[in-house]
Amino acid sequence: MAEHRQPRVAKSYRTFLTQFGAKLMLVKQKKDPRTWVYFLLPGLVVFLFVCFFSVSLQRLSYPYEIEWIEGGVLHQVTRVLDGLPLYTQPSMDFIPALYTPFYYYISAFFTGILGWGFFPLRLVSFCASIGVMCSIGWVVYEYSRNRLFAFVGAGFIVAMYWFTDFWFDVARVDSLWTFFLSVPLACLLVYRIRPNLQLLV
Repeated sequence: MAEHRQPRVAKSYRTFLTQFGAKLMLVKQKKDPRTWVYFLLPGLVVFLFVCFFSVSLQRLSYPYEIEWIEGGVLHQVTRVLDGLPLYTQPSMDFIPALYTPFYYYISAFFTGILGWGFFPLRLVSFCASIGVMCSIGWVVYEYSRNRLFAFVGAGFIVAMYWFTDFWFDVARVDSLWTFFLSVPLACLLVYRIRPNLQLLV
């Protein structure tokens, strides 16, 4: 019955991944010259992950602004730590940013543990980006039952690091917002093919 409840798009996507995986395995077994693709793609994803971590981990502890709004975000977090309101009438001393407060409160929590500066704020964004990669990889794995495809799926997110002007680890709300958007969508997509997982909805 669960198979009949699957949406047409989900079934088509899963069929495509299954057929694509079967073709890859067939090419590998026949020792076709195209087998280099089977090894090149994961190798490329590994290279992207190495580049991402090598760049991002250095940026986390950089003591100055990487993007112009980071100073303002740190100011907002400082107000949370000082018990001051985030949204007040603009003045010469403080003008609130028009963002929801959740990122500021989470960053303030880690700032209280790790110390004042940009590092805790960027760490929140960095961990949120890792969460987005994991959610995409999880969806791909559930549809394909193939760990290689899941790894490559997460790699497509890593590849976007350069195209987003390296915003995955910047001290601003975007990465955390993307995380809270991608996780519910991932749960819904997985629930389409595994409705027995009631905890996902």
